[in-house]
Amino acid sequence: VYTGASALELPLREPNEADAHAGLPPAVLPPRLRVTPVVPASESRSIARDVASGETSVDVSDVQGTKRYEDIGLMAGASQKQRYTIHAEDPNSARSEIDWTVGMARVGWNIETRTRSVMTSTPHEFRVRASLDAFEDGRRVFSRDWDCRIPRDNI
Repeated sequence: VYTGASALELPLREPNEADAHAGLPPAVLPPRLRVTPVVPASESRSIARDVASGETSVDVSDVQGTKRYEDIGLMAGASQKQRYTIHAEDPNSARSEIDWTVGMARVGWNIETRTRSVMTSTPHEFRVRASLDAFEDGRRVFSRDWDCRIPRDNI
């Protein structure tokens, strides 16, 4: 699409008396789920500046808590930790690290996933490394790693 040479033409609808009565019926909502908090949610954020090295870091901890969904007997919870760092004189020192843990359990089974993502850059490319581990009853049943390099292409 070239903004200088492109155009968008839409049909024009004339107002109609029936419009005054048009509308959607009220939404029908299901009953609320019965949810019991088991582990409370919590969040923290901190910023640290190392004056000697010039590095600044931001740490985020987000525990989304654990809840029990009473009608289906499911326990579910998640948490994440994030860390962002950069040196004041070097934009290519920027680094992002994110760890997620998500778990669910019912009588007879217990599953959990753990992911980690790290993004860095050089003057020529972005690098994204990630891993995924899946657990069933505490035993790792799946694992995969990624290592992607993306050309910066003048970005």
